[in-house]
Amino acid sequence: LAVFIITSFITVGCDAKVIANVGNLFAEDIDIYQLQVNSRLITGREYAEFPYNSLMLCIWGGIMTLFRPITKILPIIGKYPYFEVVVLKLFSLAFIFLTISAVISFMLDKKIIEEKRAKWIYYSSLFNPVIFYVAILFVQLDALTLYLIVTGTLLLNNLNKDRFLGILLLSIGLMLKMQILFLIPTAIITILYIIFYGCKDKMVEKIIRLLKCGIIF
Repeated sequence: LAVFIITSFITVGCDAKVIANVGNLFAEDIDIYQLQVNSRLITGREYAEFPYNSLMLCIWGGIMTLFRPITKILPIIGKYPYFEVVVLKLFSLAFIFLTISAVISFMLDKKIIEEKRAKWIYYSSLFNPVIFYVAILFVQLDALTLYLIVTGTLLLNNLNKDRFLGILLLSIGLMLKMQILFLIPTAIITILYIIFYGCKDKMVEKIIRLLKCGIIF
């Protein structure tokens, strides 16, 4: 908590200002993509733009919108949206916590680890320097992508119970960033393997399950 509070006002992050400003524009019903297109037409120049997919913008923009009534009345310190960045850091950290918890819960459920080791694994993962770098120092939005892809993949192992929730989460995670689309072949192979080798259904039922997964995916 102390590290989080200190870095929130000292280490502002790489793309934090751009992300926070775009979130504020979203909260004010301004289309950032149309704004970028019009700016290029007016200036005749190409420049760095908001690099995330519209689905990513909708999710994070929705989060920023929830806090907009509060953040809009708070003072801007040095022309930097510190309070909006704090919100981004909080939710990034929360998604990473949820990802770690999901992985540990899966390993406990499958008896991969013993319960007495789970606490040690949790804290060692939590205080991993990479966690602080991604969620607190660098401030990127990949924590949400990580959570959806990891949780969705883990839920695929309970395909009979979660009613395709894993497919849904995995699909959303893959659509959040253009670079993540390269994981689609791996995701398809994983789904095929789990359906045809992980399920004990008859072949006809497996094919029907595959078609349902394909429609969702």
